[in-house]
Amino acid sequence: MKLKSIALQSPDLNEPATLMQAFSRRRTNRDFDSRPLSEKHLSELLWAAYGANRPDGHKTVPSAMGIYPLDIYAVTAQGVYHYEPSTNSLEPVSEGDYRADTGIQDFAGQAPLDLVIVYNEDAFDVADKPTAKMLQKNQVRLTALDAGAVTQNIYLYCAVQGLNVVERMSAADDAIKKPLGLKRHQHFVVAMSVGYPPQH
Repeated sequence: MKLKSIALQSPDLNEPATLMQAFSRRRTNRDFDSRPLSEKHLSELLWAAYGANRPDGHKTVPSAMGIYPLDIYAVTAQGVYHYEPSTNSLEPVSEGDYRADTGIQDFAGQAPLDLVIVYNEDAFDVADKPTAKMLQKNQVRLTALDAGAVTQNIYLYCAVQGLNVVERMSAADDAIKKPLGLKRHQHFVVAMSVGYPPQH
């Protein structure tokens, strides 16, 4: 495999932007320029989505009991990477262009970056049995809450940075399992396409 780990940049926490401006600019757009995202935008986007924002490993999004059952995969023209929040890095999974496999719409294969969010059902199997039973009973609801927070963080970051983004629930589930290296306990939740607006 020629792909190598990518150490992402630390986020610039001093950039001026208000939360209200982010809300006002938040929108869905399915048109993308072919340019790959800059290292800055790629780094900050993933950190905003699911990065560790405290020394104890807690993240930029809430998760019941700190379980954090999600995994985020970045799919580019070069290959598939798994985002590792603890090191703020992208770890190689599969070499090759699998963007079209992340969705059933044509633009999924044309956007420079497709993010695929999956959940790990094993995360709900905690040591305390009554707690594990409660979590497993509610894992669909808890997963939806976590994924919703992640996708909104991505939308707000894109709004501030002038990036186009679209959330997608439709994917060719069977097609993405192999390139993402998904195990039996990992399940697709949602995908997102991200890129710069087309240049005219």
